[in-house]
Amino acid sequence: MEQLLPIAIGCVLAFAAIMTIIGTTVHDIRRIRLDKRFGLHPNARKFRRRPLISIIFAATEPSEACLKSIRSNDYKKVEIIFNSLSAKGSLYLPFASSMIIDKTAISQAVRQFNDNARLRMVELIPISKKPRTIGQLFRVYHSIVAAPFIAVRSGFGVALRRTAWPAIYRPGSLSSDWLTRLYVSFRRLARIANYTTLLYFIYLAIVAGLPAYLLVYIGAFSLWLVVAIWLYEQFSFRRKILYILAAPVSYGYFIFYTIIMPFSFIFVRIGNSLLRLHPSSETYRHTMQ
Repeated sequence: MEQLLPIAIGCVLAFAAIMTIIGTTVHDIRRIRLDKRFGLHPNARKFRRRPLISIIFAATEPSEACLKSIRSNDYKKVEIIFNSLSAKGSLYLPFASSMIIDKTAISQAVRQFNDNARLRMVELIPISKKPRTIGQLFRVYHSIVAAPFIAVRSGFGVALRRTAWPAIYRPGSLSSDWLTRLYVSFRRLARIANYTTLLYFIYLAIVAGLPAYLLVYIGAFSLWLVVAIWLYEQFSFRRKILYILAAPVSYGYFIFYTIIMPFSFIFVRIGNSLLRLHPSSETYRHTMQ
């Protein structure tokens, strides 16, 4: 039994790595084909469609930088509201009050919706602000590590009801199909396997005096982090080099995050309870044609 557990955990992590490679590859192939079709026929009827997008802020008013990023976007047919019940758009974009997106992010997402009528969701990668504290730096690294999974979900056509990223979706399309449920279940299993592996390696390094396994884990994590930083589209070459050089700072945070992550549902429920106590904001609409 003691020998079967490491084998089972290894199989789960290996399968997760294979699925990540497959999903990312499918996503990249689709994106290349879409860019090719758009390059050959940029004035095709389907690419000329301009659906109204409802940008929805849940509770608080957006910051000035957030509004500026929306208004400077090259896609102008949007409405900004605070109540999803009053949304009139054919596509919804829930938005955090402090989030900033690239000026071409919405138009590129609309191009994908126009090209594929069955597409349900397109997740966007926001522009990451320069961190001013260690805590902000840790959050940036956390976003970087999770960013490649956007391509994985896109490759397999998974549309999550709740995502940490801004996502444009068709109203009523986020039904929990078998593929999404399978992805969520396997993601939980992979996280448990990852947590168990890291804690076990920490135990071997501290108690048994065998740090080699922990060093191998840190090496694998470092490789993933470097690749994720290099593929992060919103970073300039200089910022990529700086984040790669500062990567060792994040190791302690990720070990701490791994230990408390199994109890995160407690903090989520507390946060949701506090949000319910927040008075609802008045509906505000700003339409740019």
